[in-house]
Amino acid sequence: MTVLSTLQDCAATIEALIFASDHPVRERDMEVHLPEGVTVGEVIIIVAARYDETSGVELCQVADGWAFRTKADIGERLSQYKRVERPLSRAALEVLAIIAYHQPITRSEIEEIRGVSLSKGTMDILLELGWV
Repeated sequence: MTVLSTLQDCAATIEALIFASDHPVRERDMEVHLPEGVTVGEVIIIVAARYDETSGVELCQVADGWAFRTKADIGERLSQYKRVERPLSRAALEVLAIIAYHQPITRSEIEEIRGVSLSKGTMDILLELGWV
């Protein structure tokens, strides 16, 4: 095995280690996965080179560790499409609780338990969300 292929193999291992971690991976934790004679710095250069300007993620040094992060300009675009969920009304929550406790149940039985008629809007919202 050549030195270059050894470095590429080590880079793949370190890349997977960083990707799978939920927090920045310290260099001393990476050293455990490297053969003798290969430094973390050499491997990090190879991993970072895989994520050029066309990539949506980048390898960042965070304190004394390394982590993958979404590039800032991509992150801004992602936040623009964030779906805002509106909370359910009190009536909808009551209906869901009744259904969960008494299922299967009919609309008239729900109205009998609540003591008031069930509005079409409440049922439409629950049906639209797929919760009923």
